[in-house]
Amino acid sequence: MQIEFEKPRLRFFDKAEYAEQFASGRFLLSTIKRYRQMEEDDPDIGDSYEGIRTLPAQLLPNLSHESLAEGYAEEIMHSGSNPTIDIPIRIPEVEESVLLCSTALSVGALESAGTDRGRYLAQFGNQYLEFLNRHTHDFTEGYGVIFPEEEMNEKLGEFAASNDLAFLSRIVEYGEPRLSNQDIADMRNGCPAIYKFLFHKRKTYMDQFEFRFALLPQPGEIDGRLSNMLDDRGFLTIESEPFKKIELIYFQE
Repeated sequence: MQIEFEKPRLRFFDKAEYAEQFASGRFLLSTIKRYRQMEEDDPDIGDSYEGIRTLPAQLLPNLSHESLAEGYAEEIMHSGSNPTIDIPIRIPEVEESVLLCSTALSVGALESAGTDRGRYLAQFGNQYLEFLNRHTHDFTEGYGVIFPEEEMNEKLGEFAASNDLAFLSRIVEYGEPRLSNQDIADMRNGCPAIYKFLFHKRKTYMDQFEFRFALLPQPGEIDGRLSNMLDDRGFLTIESEPFKKIELIYFQE
């Protein structure tokens, strides 16, 4: 591959027309719930813990962030003082969010092969290739669009500002779903720790090297406006100007 810009992000498609639409500035963002449901069809791709973290049940009633405990009264009642029971925690802003997921072409996903005339030459790393082979087992060829993170941030940031939404983008962190002591301390101080929910996945998915772009309600403004913008499939379609800098790739088994 020849990459002529910094912070490259990669999006794969199984049809050329989808890749062309993306490159032209038309892309779909889907609900975080949809990524949970994907695990039922393909556990190598979907994760039932998308946007969800856990913590010991006996700590939950002591948290000051009221939205965390909402809906879990029954679980708390049945858990008693058993320290081995973890309660799944969800944040309303994250539950209403929509995501555009991509691959962060960085160390691990790529193996550098040097430069030539200002171009960054590289090939996929073995760990990412293993994920790619699992992800594409249903089709024998695919199409990819490599695009700059900055351009996507600009496009989605403008959309968020014009619709009074929040916009966040970040590389995904991988680890166990249980919240840390520091996370719990932050929540006691009223911080919902959105990053810890929205940009986190279990260790088993480390070979995805995922980078996420997310649109979500402003903190505390859960009025359903974003949900109402989705189509009947749960997607949000955004139209923007074509990318100024992209690289198109094609692969075949």
